Amino acid sequence: VAFSATTQSNDKYDMIEVVVEPGDTVWSIAKANMPAGGNLNEYVYEISANTGVKDGNIYVGQVLYIPVEL
Repeated sequence: VAFSATTQSNDKYDMIEVVVEPGDTVWSIAKANMPAGGNLNEYVYEISANTGVKDGNIYVGQVLYIPVEL
C-alpha cells in the first residue's frame, strides 16, 4: 500500500490518498488503516463511498481516499 500527502480534512479526520498495489483489496487497505475500535464494515463502506468504488472492484494504480482520525 502506497501513501501520499493528505488531500482533504475536517475537524474529525484527514483524508489520505492510498495507491492500490498488486494484491490489495478494499478490505485489506481498510484493515491496515482503520482506527482502533472501528467497525471494519463501516470503514470499507466509507472508503468505497469516498472513492466511488462499486462492488469492491479496485485496480492497481487506482487512488483510494482513506479517512484517518486526527
